[in-house]
This record gives sequence, structure tokens and C-alpha cells, in this order.
Amino acid sequence: MKLDKLWLVAAVVLLGLAASLLRFKTILSGDSLFMEQLVVDLVQDGGRWIDWKFPVAPAFVPDMLLYFALYPALPDAATRIFAVSVAQAAILTGTVLWFSWQIYPALSRRAAAVMVLGMAFLTLTAARSSMWLYFYSTNNHLPAVLFGLAGLAMAMRYVATGSRRAALAIVAITIAGCISTSLFYLTVVMPALLLLACSWLMLRGAAMAQARRRVLLLAGCIVIGLIAADLLLKVLVHYKPLGGIDNIAPGPAGRAMTLFVAATLAAFDLANPYTFSLAVLLAASLLFVLFHFARSVTADATGLRAGFQDSPRIAVTGAMLGASLLLTLLGALLAGRFGDEYAYRYFTFPLLLAAVLAIVLLDRGVPRFVWDAVLLAGGALTLAGCLNTARTATPIATTNPIADCLMDVERQNFTLRGGISDYWTGPQVRQFMPKKLHILDTYNDLVPHFWVTTIGPLLRPERYPQIKYNFALLRPRGDTSGFNYTAETTGKNLPQPSRVHVCQTGNEVWLYDGNELDDAVRKVAARYMQEKGIHR
Repeated sequence: MKLDKLWLVAAVVLLGLAASLLRFKTILSGDSLFMEQLVVDLVQDGGRWIDWKFPVAPAFVPDMLLYFALYPALPDAATRIFAVSVAQAAILTGTVLWFSWQIYPALSRRAAAVMVLGMAFLTLTAARSSMWLYFYSTNNHLPAVLFGLAGLAMAMRYVATGSRRAALAIVAITIAGCISTSLFYLTVVMPALLLLACSWLMLRGAAMAQARRRVLLLAGCIVIGLIAADLLLKVLVHYKPLGGIDNIAPGPAGRAMTLFVAATLAAFDLANPYTFSLAVLLAASLLFVLFHFARSVTADATGLRAGFQDSPRIAVTGAMLGASLLLTLLGALLAGRFGDEYAYRYFTFPLLLAAVLAIVLLDRGVPRFVWDAVLLAGGALTLAGCLNTARTATPIATTNPIADCLMDVERQNFTLRGGISDYWTGPQVRQFMPKKLHILDTYNDLVPHFWVTTIGPLLRPERYPQIKYNFALLRPRGDTSGFNYTAETTGKNLPQPSRVHVCQTGNEVWLYDGNELDDAVRKVAARYMQEKGIHR
């Protein structure tokens, strides 16, 4: 086997090894169990799709399709979440390679191996940090990256050839991206339309007539995809994920800027060598690409002239990088959407474009022995990181103390038929029970926490005859977490229990022999649904 092929195979093996480590980062929570609860509700409980409230990024394609396909083949939620994450790593790597060859067909196998090695290190970093990248971390924005790369490649192909297949692919990609995550609008669609508008204005003269026409038709394909996606979302999503969007105001923008600075400093914190190394590599790639493109722009009597006449697709990709980075940054900060310390996930598309472009530009002039040195050193470090992670990883939890506590209750001849709890505890506990016990997420005042869940059991109780709310699962007394779902807070709004079972964790299970809790929960739910206009 030739050395370049050997490098590529070795990089793929390292990617697989790094992806396998994501199993140790798979944590069950209210957010990560969204699709598991959806499938169980539809397949086992007789629920209805229209009763579900989906997140802003429902990730219908490919995440949900993958999860539905894997559900009957894998034993539990944690394994399914892990499998989808591994599939994402493979799909993303394949898309990056395909896109790279689309913009630069002469890409060497060594450069391709460097890209795969880079994806392996990215995945290893995800397994060694709190970075939100794949499905295991509840990041549902990866479709913006996948369809962004695919759409950009198809757009360049259409402008060059006028292919009808490329035009249809652009429409389909726009639909899939828009219905899967709202980030696709900001990081891909808006920059693309901006560049198309600029191109249409700049392409002058009879010689450019065909190019102007194709640019206009390309914009039309994107608009058709946007309209079709909007119509499809009206069918797929019955309840709006959010009540509104933050206005552009000093408050949200200032908070977003503070979080952005904090997240940037955390990325370059030496405390975690993996995230620090990744941040340095991405920053270096971005600066290298920006410098390279700035140096290639020249001015003459006819105006500004960009370089890369021999590789116009590289030039277009660079322009898309600049537009996407600028609009995503402004959108995330001005609208206050940079709302947590993990919000760098919103910049995955432009940052990945920068990394791809850096490797492509280097491959145009770097000798083979340089790539060999990079692959040898990078491969050795990535392998060492994988082995160290596997050796020091925390064992995967197979039991849950709160679930064990609920099973103790049932062993005392009390049949649990349905309960209430906070958004974070209930879904997690349910996965460790031998039977899929229904636990309703509520606020302290018993109002349903209707967020990434179904309203079906309250709206259509006849479809869930097995449910009767006869226990409340409370956090330990004195708990000061964000949910604060304790006897001192939530307990004030609960009927007097028949008895209380205290778990070893300090959690309390309030048990009801009669219909007191069921009546109280359904009364509050009925008032809530009436106020929100939720009806059959």
C-alpha cells in the first residue's frame, strides 16, 4: 500500500477510536432524551405527533431519521444517543472530504488524511471537554454544517454548469437545513443570498449575461426552498418552540458579548490542553486564510480584483467564509442569541470552512514531506490522547439511585402509575426504570413545563389510560439548583401526601393513595391549556 493511502487509513482508524470515546460523555438528561421520549410516546404510548413541542433546532435530518432507524436495533437510550453521535462524526468527516474535493479536485491524499486527522482530534476534544458538538451533547445544530457544505458545493456546481440536478439539490438542501435548525438561516442562507446579490451587481457586460442569469436562478432556488421549508414546518411543528425573539437592545447584546468573551477566554485556557490546542489551530487557520485572501486582492484601473483565477471555487468559498462569519457573529451578539458558555457551536460552519480552506491552500504549495511530518506528529499525539482518555474515563452508569428509590417504593406494594418532577430529573430517572413510567415535568406551581415534550397525556387522557398521577418526585430539602423543586417550594402547592418516602440521595417521594394529586395536576393543566389556547 502506498504511503499516502496508509496515512488516510490510519487517520480513519484514529477517527473511529476518538468517536468511540464519546460513549463516556453520553449523559442522560431532559434535553438529550428528547428523541427517546418522542419515539416511546409515538410507538409505545399511542401518542400523537401534533401534541409535541419541538426545540428551535429539531434536527429532523439527519439526527431524527438516524434515531428512528436505530431505535429497534439498539437496547437503550444511551446506546442510541452514542450511535447517532458516531454516525454524525462519520457523516461530517465524509462531507468535509467530499466538499474539499469539490472546491479543489487536485487535493492530495495526504491533505485528505490531514483533514480526517483533524476531525479525529476535534472528536477527541469533544470527548475530553464540555464542548457541544455532536448529538450526545444535545447540540442539534450540526445539520447547519452538513447542509451548509453540501449547499455551497451544489451552488458552485450550478453556476458553473447550469445543471438541473444541482438546482433540485439546492432546493432539497435548503428545505432540509431550514426545517432542521434555525441556525441554517443565519449561518448559511443569509450569507449566500448576500453574496449572490453582490455577484449579480458586479457581473456586468454581455459576456457575463449567462452567469448573471444563473446567479439569479440560484437565488430563486434558495427562495423556493425557503418557502417550501416554511410550509413543511407548519405541518411538522404544531407548537412554536419559543414565544418570541430577543430584540436588538443593549441588555441582551451586552450579556451576549460578556458570554462571548468568557467563552473565548475559556477556549484558550491552558487548563484543558485539548480545547486550547483546538482553539489555537482554528484561530491560526482563520488568520492564515484571511491573510492569504487579503494578500491576493489587487487594485487596478478597473477596480478591485481577487486572486485565485485558476480556482474560482476557492475564492467563492473564501467569500462565503467571510460573509458567514460576519453575519453569524453579528446575529449571535446583537440579537443576544449567544446565550450560554457553549454558544461557540453556532460558529461551527465558518470555523470548519476556515480549517478546510487552510489545508487546501497549503496543499497547493506544501511538499509531501511536510504533510508526512504533520501526520506523524499529529497522529501520535491524537493516539496518545485517545489511549489516555480510555484509561482514565469514568465508568458508564448502569443504575440511578433515584430510580432505585422508586423501585423500592414499588417493592413496598405501592404501584406507581404516574408522577411529577422537574424537567431535568424526571426524564433521566425514567430511563433506568424497568417499566417506562410516565413522569410529567412541571414548575413549582404544578404548571406543565411544556418544553421539548408532549402535551398529549393532559390534552388526550383517553389515549393514556394507564396514567394516574399518584406520586411527586422532589429534590432534597435545601436544594438551591435552578429548578429548586423541593418540599419547601413545590410542596406548598401539593396536596397533603398519604406518606413520604425519603431516598438515600435525600430526594423525597410524596405518595398518594387517592386521586388528590391527579385532580390537582389536571386542574392546573386545564387552566394552563385554556390560557395558552391549547385544544384538541
